[in-house]
Amino acid sequence: SQALPLGEGQLVTDSYFGDKQYKHTILGFGFSYPDEYTISSFGNFFDSVGETILLQKIDKAQGLQILITPFDEDLDLTIKRIKKDLPSLSVLEPREIQIGSDEKKVQMVVFESNNNLSTGKSYEGWFVYRKNLYQISSSVDSKELFDKITSSWKLEE
Repeated sequence: SQALPLGEGQLVTDSYFGDKQYKHTILGFGFSYPDEYTISSFGNFFDSVGETILLQKIDKAQGLQILITPFDEDLDLTIKRIKKDLPSLSVLEPREIQIGSDEKKVQMVVFESNNNLSTGKSYEGWFVYRKNLYQISSSVDSKELFDKITSSWKLEE
């Protein structure tokens, strides 16, 4: 397979099944995504602004954003904690699930939200891993992509 560099510690490889594999070696995670999507990143996970990874369908009809920002704790994020820290955040139909492989998993809070002004209702998945907060966001129209990304997510030990 051909490796295509994105940024420091990031690469994409082609898969035999029409999907691509994204891996961030510095932050220790990776996932699969459909071949008809492009991926890019900007920012820096070492500063307070964080890093953003964007997946967008080639026709730009659907997409997903992953925002990674430093977090002062390493914990299992819960619905209760999100509501405590962000009481005005719209959190609809929340649930807590496990993300990762059998070797390494973390708890992710999945919910719908009305906070995204550009797309209306969004689908969100938030979790903490290695003192970074991961916020995966997509429009509800991109839920299939969201599910594919989160179900293929891998974490390094």
